[in-house]
Amino acid sequence: NLKTPERQKKGFWKTQTLAQQWLLKALSTKEISRQAQRELYEELKNFNGICPILNIFIDYSEKQMHMRNEASPSLDRVNHLQGYIPGNVQIISWRANRIKNNGSAQEHRLIAEYIDKYSLTQV
Repeated sequence: NLKTPERQKKGFWKTQTLAQQWLLKALSTKEISRQAQRELYEELKNFNGICPILNIFIDYSEKQMHMRNEASPSLDRVNHLQGYIPGNVQIISWRANRIKNNGSAQEHRLIAEYIDKYSLTQV
């Protein structure tokens, strides 16, 4: 948990953006050391709010803090063989993370070719 005595002071959470509040909560759910949580928080706290995969705005609204939608934030391990370590974690949309979840790069290329071939776009 990233709640330190300094952060427990009245008003700390009010100074954090919804995105930073979400990040603190998301990191606290991962089984990683407090040091790794702090390093990842520092690395990700100024994220621009746009999914780097689908190029959509991430929805950090208070409603989304309790329910996910396609644009909800999701912590993603860039290389799934490595852990939640600095340099290997990014914030992407829930939809992008679900799409990316189990497929290899080659499988994703084949799906893209299929969609292009049959004009199965849905945007």
